Amino acid sequence: MRISHAANAPTGLDDRRAGFTLFELLIALTIMATALSLVGVSLSGRSQEWALQRQSDVLADDLRRVRLAVRGRGEAAVIVIHDRGYRIEILEVERSWPSGLSAHWQRDDGDGFKPAEEIFLPPERLAWPALEIELRNAAGSRRLEVDAITGRVRDG
Repeated sequence: MRISHAANAPTGLDDRRAGFTLFELLIALTIMATALSLVGVSLSGRSQEWALQRQSDVLADDLRRVRLAVRGRGEAAVIVIHDRGYRIEILEVERSWPSGLSAHWQRDDGDGFKPAEEIFLPPERLAWPALEIELRNAAGSRRLEVDAITGRVRDG
């Protein structure tokens, strides 16, 4: 079978016009770089919000886990609060806040909310204090509340 050379025949167009010019490529790259920089600026502001949300979720999860551990084991638990995080010994958990994040812990033992440095959680469910924890960073703040009766953790 013979193959025709017509497929390789010139079309009559000048070969110099077959591709993009350097100027067209530079314009396309400039537009793409501008778009990517705008996306980057948008995402950098959101990273603080994401960090706040993530730490709030981790804290809520730890509070739920300690509640289950206290009920399941029938042992008391202590949450030790320090400037840069907290420790829950029954869960063998030590958490440190990322830089720029702070937390304000308060508990209500029946006479109003007061700042807390340590929280004692007895095995008796109805003896738990009500808790409010406010997490803050440059993006804003989030508040977690722990109900004294049910022990449920919710965003305030």
